[in-house]
Amino acid sequence: MTSFVVIVAKQLRLYQWVKNILLVLPMVLAHRLDDVDAWIQISIAFLAFSLCASTVYIINDIVDVEADRRHHRKRHRPIASGRLGVRTALIMAAMCIVAAAFLAISVSEQFVGWMVIYLLTTTTYSFVLKKVVVVDVLVLAGLYTIRVVAGGAATDILVSPWLLMMTLFVSTSLAFVKRYTELLSMPLEEDGVMRRGYQRADVELIRVVGPTIGLLSVLVLTMYIAGEDVQRLYRTPQWLWLCVPIVLYWIVDIWRQALRGLVHDDPIIHVARDVRGWVVALLLGIVAALAT
Repeated sequence: MTSFVVIVAKQLRLYQWVKNILLVLPMVLAHRLDDVDAWIQISIAFLAFSLCASTVYIINDIVDVEADRRHHRKRHRPIASGRLGVRTALIMAAMCIVAAAFLAISVSEQFVGWMVIYLLTTTTYSFVLKKVVVVDVLVLAGLYTIRVVAGGAATDILVSPWLLMMTLFVSTSLAFVKRYTELLSMPLEEDGVMRRGYQRADVELIRVVGPTIGLLSVLVLTMYIAGEDVQRLYRTPQWLWLCVPIVLYWIVDIWRQALRGLVHDDPIIHVARDVRGWVVALLLGIVAALAT
């Protein structure tokens, strides 16, 4: 029988915490990897943001319990499967948000502000915006961008507009990948409409718009490398041009997999299992090291 600790860990969705690594991006790109104080601040911020996100996951699972019980994968979640009671889940949510608040306050007022914005946005998404076609995807992308800005606030780093644009385009494309994969496996209702208001014809729209937005991130990357900021931050910025074909390959490849039905409906699980993605991340790290 599954232990209570394991059930709690699954309900908190600890694997989803990996998304909050985006908080570190501003510090990494500002070349402050040797700043011990910044690492301490970003570690506290990471834990605070993760607990805040877990709070939302719990509330979302309580609200969507009936729909999750009809889903082929989500029906195994602790609340949907009945292994975790609603009352216990609410207590967990309260504990998580209180702990997140205390941790966030110790970081900075700006960070608290961005975490509150994240909490309000993702809560609104769970109750309302996820049912609005296309807006749902834009909000998901915005939540990733908020993480980056919050990371800058936690370490007192001004986030570059280039980083924000890059994050927004990449996350929007990945959000479309998520929605595309879900729609392919989602049954039609009696009126021909899928859950959250999507129709079968919308799949074709996503198939076109998703990759296009992803490719725009490559254009943003190209413009950044050609800009003046790079000359100031890197000793040999010429190496950075190798990032362009690497990122281009990754965007095209993940959509190739999506079109073939090879992407898991939870992008985090897919990224963790995708060996090519890890190779791409390694290559980008090597190129950045050579440029620095």
